[in-house]
Amino acid sequence: MEESEIELNERFVKIVILEGKYAEFQVSGSHEMVQNTRRYIYGSWLPNSNYVRTSGPDFEITDVLHSNDPKDIKMRIYIPIEE
Repeated sequence: MEESEIELNERFVKIVILEGKYAEFQVSGSHEMVQNTRRYIYGSWLPNSNYVRTSGPDFEITDVLHSNDPKDIKMRIYIPIEE
């Protein structure tokens, strides 16, 4: 991805996501599925992986074109990691 130089309205906040390694998790389901995925990431996957979480924000990308129903959200969750 590339950083945009577009000027934002003062009501928006610009956050720069640093380059690095991220674990990606795909979610397809309800809000409960999103929360269950987060619990899995931090409660099971991360402690049992060869990775540690690094500094920086988690972020999500929601596929708004294919998430028309609140019970069927299409999303990707990204967690900054390192070995």
